Amino acid sequence: MSRARELSRLGNPNIISADANYNVGFGTLTPRAKGDFVGVVSATSFYGDGSTLSNIASAGIGTAVSDNKTSPLNHLYYTNQTLDVGVTTTVDVPASAALGYSQAAEIAVGNGADFIIADGDELIIDILGISTSGSPPLSGSGGRVRADNFTNRAATGAPDAPQGFKITATTESTNSITGALIVSGGVGIAKSLHVGGNVSVGGTLTYEDVTNQDVLGIATYRSGVKFGVAGVGGTITATGNATFAGIVTASMPGSNISSGIVTSARLGTGAASGKYLDGNGVFVTIASGMSEIDMWVQSTDGGTSGDFANDVLLSGDDARVPDGARAASGFTKVGDGMTETAGIFTFPSTGTWEIYVRVGLEGSAAGAGNLKNWLSTNSGGAWTEINRGSFSAPGRIEENSYTNVSIMTITDASTARFKATIWNAHGHNGLQGGSAPYRTYIIFKKLA
Repeated sequence: MSRARELSRLGNPNIISADANYNVGFGTLTPRAKGDFVGVVSATSFYGDGSTLSNIASAGIGTAVSDNKTSPLNHLYYTNQTLDVGVTTTVDVPASAALGYSQAAEIAVGNGADFIIADGDELIIDILGISTSGSPPLSGSGGRVRADNFTNRAATGAPDAPQGFKITATTESTNSITGALIVSGGVGIAKSLHVGGNVSVGGTLTYEDVTNQDVLGIATYRSGVKFGVAGVGGTITATGNATFAGIVTASMPGSNISSGIVTSARLGTGAASGKYLDGNGVFVTIASGMSEIDMWVQSTDGGTSGDFANDVLLSGDDARVPDGARAASGFTKVGDGMTETAGIFTFPSTGTWEIYVRVGLEGSAAGAGNLKNWLSTNSGGAWTEINRGSFSAPGRIEENSYTNVSIMTITDASTARFKATIWNAHGHNGLQGGSAPYRTYIIFKKLA
């Protein structure tokens, strides 16, 4: 009788129910599948791949290839290659665990989703060591995480890589957007950088110490060059001045310089009182303390036309004051010499200079005039009269010469300029030049 009562309970729809679609429910009045169980299902064994089961946590080796228990394939297993993450997911294993792992060899993070590893946790993918290329040693490596962006957990900065990164791609780089590693921003490196190939820099390369440097093109050193520690072996300044502590040896065919111009060279100790080799190969003895001597003469006799008003000597201002050139006959300059443009002279070096100006006149009427020496310290932008020499003749001026001497200190040779001018109240037949004994010329001497 008790058994009958137990069987009668099976007719209670709260225990077993069925709908028009032949769905059978156990513990539910609204079954949604052929077998819909509410509660715990206990069995001695389960068959099938269980791929649609939810809320199932398992650390098993994988899914059987066949659910036929008698088939050998029932004892062979597989794991899907890729674990797709379509929604934002955080891996946060319990405190009792050291890490989380996945049998999948790849994790593909979907667009708009984040895959986050909690602080203090680790995740190992491809825990079985199964990859697309076969079965490497079961080291827990060989898997991939595929995502478009990687950030730290808070998505506010870069993730930490305490073991570093290893890039195995071998793509060659030909510009800033090609290669195995492409960095859009700057790169900060706290330790050494070793490059096995070539280094190309599109901008400026700034460095403190270099062991070897092979420059195929042009190297620019804006502040100069130092040889040895702190320049003990020599220096080349940004303005081109070179000093060497040792011996400079030039090996050329026939001991000749095959190209370029050597305007002068000092021999021996190089002292100002030593021997001097000029550009024509002539040895000249330099007087002590006189390292620069230069002479410029008016090239030809002047004509009879012009305005007589403050003409610049040796400039070619008008017919009365032709242009000038460095004296060649019977004179050899000492030192680097002056440079001249339209009667404006530039100094080769700083120091105390004596400038001697002489003009030769052949006049046709009585008159008065003056010679003026001028100095500019801003490359000719403004001029200061240094001194003036006046002359006056009551009658005809013929084959006369007049002089004006200045002593000046040059503190910046790059901006200092000199010129001399002549003014005559009446006419003259032009300044004498060429080889005339009373020709017009200017002598420059560096006293110290």
